[in-house]
Amino acid sequence: MSYKMNRYWIPNVEISKKVITQDIQYYLGPGAIVRPYTREGQDGFLITTPGECLTDEQIDDICCKSREVWEQQAAARAQEKSDKQLKRPLHKPVVVSRASNSYRGSIIATTGGLVMARVVGEAQGGDIVGRKNAATG
Repeated sequence: MSYKMNRYWIPNVEISKKVITQDIQYYLGPGAIVRPYTREGQDGFLITTPGECLTDEQIDDICCKSREVWEQQAAARAQEKSDKQLKRPLHKPVVVSRASNSYRGSIIATTGGLVMARVVGEAQGGDIVGRKNAATG
């Protein structure tokens, strides 16, 4: 037995993809599917179902649930941000190597008040080139 499927497009305004994907079969039955779809340059959802499309009340319910999900996500992000000390957590410095207490190196060049020094890193056993302002030490 073959079912004819109806296809409907609705704009994604105020509708969460997560919510509509989770709830579409509740509203339209187990044969209903939804996927993102762009129609005439506007993003939305293509609903494929053997029956009628969503009613205004069902769309309102999906919009309300979407708003709740977005508010919960915003609250969770705000909580995460309040727990962090840094303004820019993606730019948190990562220690690659640490200098030892004793300075082992030599000055290899000076230009415009900057001193180029070659320091032998103890942990890595390689050369690390650093700059130091001659005026500030």
